[in-house]
Amino acid sequence: AKKLSRGQRSALAITIALASGAPYTVLDEPYLGLDAGARAIFYEELLVAYGAAADDAVRRTFIVSTHLVDEAAELLEEVVLLDSGRLVFAGSTEDASTLAFRARGGRDAVHTVAAGRSVVEERSLGPVLTAVVLGPVSAQDHARAGYAGVELSPLTLQELVAVVGEHRLGAQLAAPWRGSTPAPQPLTCGSASSGKDLSLIHISEP
Repeated sequence: AKKLSRGQRSALAITIALASGAPYTVLDEPYLGLDAGARAIFYEELLVAYGAAADDAVRRTFIVSTHLVDEAAELLEEVVLLDSGRLVFAGSTEDASTLAFRARGGRDAVHTVAAGRSVVEERSLGPVLTAVVLGPVSAQDHARAGYAGVELSPLTLQELVAVVGEHRLGAQLAAPWRGSTPAPQPLTCGSASSGKDLSLIHISEP
């Protein structure tokens, strides 16, 4: 028999998992060996299998571990961030996008825009400085940035996970979140009326 490639083995495992109809399906980095096009098909079929269970008597829950957070982010409605086992944030993907932003421009201009804010990371490339700043971007921030010639942009979910893990920002994120956000709800995706769970968990080694 012909030996299957790594991508073919992943595709076969995905097919069996999605077709199983099991109430709990665990997919541990199922994309290994798959190119970008094949991964896109996997995400589409995952949502199809999730939606198809809407009328079934058996409740289906999918648990997916992945390091390709930005690809999986399209499937998420809710985000949970853990730092060393501590819950530091739980909320919508929109709320997660307000936890930090990137400021890029001349060094002095970036420092002016970020004055009084918590800057957790700086990287220089010639005269251009890129800084990661905690907190949401206000209208005043945009006005100051526009005047100073600084570009402001939100971090992607994968970038946010990396920054939190690298700089151990759990305590800094947890304090404001716990004072203003309700208790975390289950991670859900798809039709709100289906009553099914689709959970995606990013596992990062310390």
